Amino acid sequence: MIVIIADDISGAAELAGVARAHGLRSEVHTVFQPDTNAEVIAIDTESRSLSPNEAAEKVGEIARQVFDLNPDWIYKKTDSVCRGNLIAEIEAIMEAISADQTVLIPANPEKARTIQDGRYQIEGVPLDQTAFAEDPEYPARTADVLQLLGSRNRELRTIESNAASIPGINVPDVQTRQHLENRAAECEPGILTAGAAEFFAALLRNRVVPRTYSDPAENSTGRTLFVCGSWSGWSGGRVEDCKQRRIPTVTMPESLFTHDNAPSERGWANEVCSAFDGSDTVMMAIGGTQVSDIDPSLFIERLSRSLQLVLEGTKVGRLCLEGGATAATVARQLNWHRLEVMDPIAFGIASMRVVRAKAPTLYIKPGSYPWPDMIWGC
Repeated sequence: MIVIIADDISGAAELAGVARAHGLRSEVHTVFQPDTNAEVIAIDTESRSLSPNEAAEKVGEIARQVFDLNPDWIYKKTDSVCRGNLIAEIEAIMEAISADQTVLIPANPEKARTIQDGRYQIEGVPLDQTAFAEDPEYPARTADVLQLLGSRNRELRTIESNAASIPGINVPDVQTRQHLENRAAECEPGILTAGAAEFFAALLRNRVVPRTYSDPAENSTGRTLFVCGSWSGWSGGRVEDCKQRRIPTVTMPESLFTHDNAPSERGWANEVCSAFDGSDTVMMAIGGTQVSDIDPSLFIERLSRSLQLVLEGTKVGRLCLEGGATAATVARQLNWHRLEVMDPIAFGIASMRVVRAKAPTLYIKPGSYPWPDMIWGC
């Protein structure tokens, strides 16, 4: 068994999709359930928004539970642009499994997210000069990887090449897929590996022979509802995606930006249901308005409650959730704890079935990447 520990559900789903595309039976758990025949379990610890100490305690306990089951290996999924409690969680896992080395590669070079000379760039632009500088919860104030990550107890360093040769937490420069392949080949079994999706894929290619697989027929015909609770996703082009495809967009009422309002949540849900009268595909989104003095999680809670009303009020075949916090809140609201990964449609994105629950077919992705073209027409 391979176990992925992710700080949000979109990251867990992304890597479970990568594993499924490699031919491995994969599941996403919001509550760890070891009694499964899955070959890969991706656990959402929902710890990104916790304090570093709280995150370390939660992740360390899960890592101990996992380690007691003697998995083949553990991978710590991190955000590709270093948001969250990366070092606190990595150190907690290292302590739980008695590892003295970690190779951390948050870069995704095939998406033009690279590390060069210890600095993070997107399409050649320093991270702090991209849209991530305006992230409402984790604004990027620097492109320097060591400053992005911060430090706690273990020695943390950036390194040009072989990151598996020195104790501590090592972040190598990565600009190409071949760099990833080289770093994956250098990692011995006792080294904790951590990072984004492309490093995990490189490790799979190095360690596991790919297999073919067949899935049961997917029962996901009918209406498609996109849900965007990610400000970076919305500002990064989702509204334009909908305009180009003439998909009705129903954004959060202004009354829900300031306080809980059950009638407004019901009204929003009714508006979404009505939008399906003229289209088989609808976008439900918080929108682009930022309110600096309000916790962003409150918006997502209101979104998830309204979404539950939508699903109670109309039949939806496919539910496409964008943003890790959004997907986690929806899963918690609807008591979806175990997701079986079915059909990969693009790198890191696959259809998922909620185990032991009547629910739409799910697609989950991080807010920082666009939906692939084929999802809009599926």
